[in-house]
Amino acid sequence: KYFWIILFLAASPVLLAVEADLRPSQPMAGEVFQLLLTGSDQYPAPEKLPEVKGIQGLTNSTSRSYRNINGQASYTLGIAAIAARPGTYQIPSFPVKTGKKKREMTPAISQ
Repeated sequence: KYFWIILFLAASPVLLAVEADLRPSQPMAGEVFQLLLTGSDQYPAPEKLPEVKGIQGLTNSTSRSYRNINGQASYTLGIAAIAARPGTYQIPSFPVKTGKKKREMTPAISQ
């Protein structure tokens, strides 16, 4: 009885979040910055990028990086954008895919 419970828990999928960050965190007007999406099992793939007031557009220009520190993997997708004005930006949560799974990205706020 207990063996099956343990086996079920070990085989159940872990829900992993996709975190977002802006770099630099306070972009100046006309400056190119990146929206960084980081997942722990595969590269995040946004289905559709949101429109954000003050950002001239999240572009198709991307970068990818992979890190593995002490067995903890992270996959980061960087999406280039241009700030139309200086100030604080808030990128709302939006759906992304990691492999066959669909997840909600955490909102990103420039600080």
